[in-house]
Amino acid sequence: KLQKDFDVFDNLMRERMQFIRDELEELSLLSNKELMEGIKRSEEDFKAGRFVRCNTEEDIERHFEPL
Repeated sequence: KLQKDFDVFDNLMRERMQFIRDELEELSLLSNKELMEGIKRSEEDFKAGRFVRCNTEEDIERHFEPL
């Protein structure tokens, strides 16, 4: 019985730690000003109809800068 209780507790703690890690990762993304500005610009471009369709590798190279 004690081992079963320990296993349940251990699983709950693992889930909680993963939740905390996910929350911290989300916060670090949200606090990245450059990233958030880029996402906002992309969203505005998309809403305004300024987007491109890429069907080939050449299209991708023509429209996007390498990382």
